[in-house]
Amino acid sequence: MRIVKLKNAKLKDILEKRQLIVDEAKELNTKKEAIEKEMAKRGYEMNKLKDKTAEVLKKEAIEMGEFEDISEVRLEKGEVVIGIFDHIEEYKQVIRKQKAEKK
Repeated sequence: MRIVKLKNAKLKDILEKRQLIVDEAKELNTKKEAIEKEMAKRGYEMNKLKDKTAEVLKKEAIEMGEFEDISEVRLEKGEVVIGIFDHIEEYKQVIRKQKAEKK
């Protein structure tokens, strides 16, 4: 390969701008990777906390029907609130909605 050197100010200016953009993109990519790594850590922590929550809930004597499951556990005004999902009632609502749409 042969190398030719040009003294073109306009071309030099364009190449310098391109290099700035490449450098900025590399810097942004580095920041993005750091954020993704931090988000992965947080996701792992959330999964551990979900597992711990499930363990504690298993030990509690929560009355649930045969077709009920816990749908959510949250804090509300400093109190632990558990939402219970009834599969049968949900299915009934779906069927009612389908019947209403047919009319």
